[in-house]
Amino acid sequence: MLAIALISFLFSRLIMATVSTTPLYNATVFVLLNCGAPSATIDETDDRQWDTDTHFPNFLPSNFSSISTTATPSEKHPSVKRISYTIGARIMKSRFTYTFRVSPGAKFLRLYFYPANYSGFNKAESFFSITVNHLTLLSNFSSRCSYRFE
Repeated sequence: MLAIALISFLFSRLIMATVSTTPLYNATVFVLLNCGAPSATIDETDDRQWDTDTHFPNFLPSNFSSISTTATPSEKHPSVKRISYTIGARIMKSRFTYTFRVSPGAKFLRLYFYPANYSGFNKAESFFSITVNHLTLLSNFSSRCSYRFE
């Protein structure tokens, strides 16, 4: 009986602690970067503004124009709404680094990809890796493998 009372007490404390705590992460800085887009765009689904990567020259390597190109999708699936990150892409011809200086602490990183052919680049042959400091987030990744339209 004592065990049941103790478990009930601990469970009620756990629920109260869970309800009364603040969120574990509260984002204060948002970087909505649309790599390769011709200009800033407003996302029709949530009214967020996505800036083109050239709007942030400190993020790009100094030789970005010689080692990358921009492209628009050759096709667009009819079920895809006009979402900012489906307008353009930056195609890297060699190793390419975006540099983001951030304050210490937890960060949330969300990457969006639109699996399409871009101006002569076949999505079936396009792979890339993403490394943050010395931590590999994606290795030999293809956005084509992440989603397929039916």
